[in-house]
Formats: sequence, structure tokens, C-alpha cells
Amino acid sequence: MRIFGFLVLALAVNACGSSASSSSDIGSPTGAADNGSSDGDSSDGGSADSALGADSTDDGAESSDSVDGTDSADTNQADVVESLDVDSTPDVPEIPKEPAGVKAVSGGGAFTGWLDGVAETIALGTEVSGTVVLHDSADSPVVGAIVSANFIHAAMGHGGPKSPDVTEETEGAYHISGLLPSMAGEWELRLTVSAGGMQDELVWSVEATK
Repeated sequence: MRIFGFLVLALAVNACGSSASSSSDIGSPTGAADNGSSDGDSSDGGSADSALGADSTDDGAESSDSVDGTDSADTNQADVVESLDVDSTPDVPEIPKEPAGVKAVSGGGAFTGWLDGVAETIALGTEVSGTVVLHDSADSPVVGAIVSANFIHAAMGHGGPKSPDVTEETEGAYHISGLLPSMAGEWELRLTVSAGGMQDELVWSVEATK
């Protein structure tokens, strides 16, 4: 009977030893290593978060680069447009200006003249002079023409005390002097032009006043 009790006690002690060993296993380095692994997992999570942050930063940089690229493209396009901004208006031939003076066309249309320097109204007894520019029907200057002038009272049909004198100044321009009205009224400067096998007369009217 004593032997049986001793065996029971031995078995109980052995069971307690096994329980202690299991408890020791829970606190063993293996358990710590497992906890460390958990900590490592946390570290890995932080690393992943850091990587995600880096990726986000890279994405932001790429977005910035994309915006900068767009601005650059817009600038280049503006430069191209500016370089192509050429006046496309067709050239319009400049219309030659007519010579200064009062215009007259000869009776037959062969010549056109502009009398400059002689007013339409002059004082009685005042001698005046002026310049006549002559063009032919093709609007070219009449050069080397034979030109004679008469200054006639329109109503009475007589001339003044002086005979007008004509001299060619430049190509197509003729100076006329000696225009002296002897009485009040309308006077006519009659210019006979002979050039290029054509002869025609041009007339300008001048009023003489007291």
C-alpha cells in the first residue's frame, strides 16, 4: 500500500515538472523570436509606408514635370505662331499722286496739265507767273514739247500788255511768266502744246479784280 502511494506521489511530481517545462517554453527565446518577428512585421509595414510615401513624392514630381512640359509646349507653340505671324495683306500698288495745281484737260484729250503758282483771283495790274506740268494720254511727262501761251480777256478777246513767255524747267514742267491783266474781269490762260505728232490746247480761267 505504501508502495502504491509512493508511485502516485512520483507521478504527481512528474506531472508538475512537465507543466513547468511548458511554461518555460512559452517564455523561451523561441517565443521572443516570434514576438521579434511580429515587431519585424511592424518594421516591414513602416518600410512599406515609407516606400508608398516615396512613390507619392515621385508621382508629384512627375506631375510637376508634366505641368512644366505643358508650359514649355505652350511657350514653343506661341513662338511658332509668332514666327508665322506675317502680314498676309497683299501689296497694293501705290497710286501716283497728281502734281500740285489746278488741273485742265486739253480739248482733244491728248494732254493733261496742272497749273501751279497762279491764284484763281489776282489783283488788276499785278504780273504773275506759274508752272505747268504736262502729261500725255498715257500719263507720262511731256518732254521737249513746243508750248506757246496766250493770256486773253474772255469777254473782250484781247490780250494784256505783255506776251507770256514759256520755258521748260524740268522734264514735263514748263515755267510761264508775263501774265499781266490790263482790266478787271475773267482772263484765260490758253496753252497750245505740240508733242508726239499731237497738238492740242489747254485753258485755265483767272479772275482779275480791282
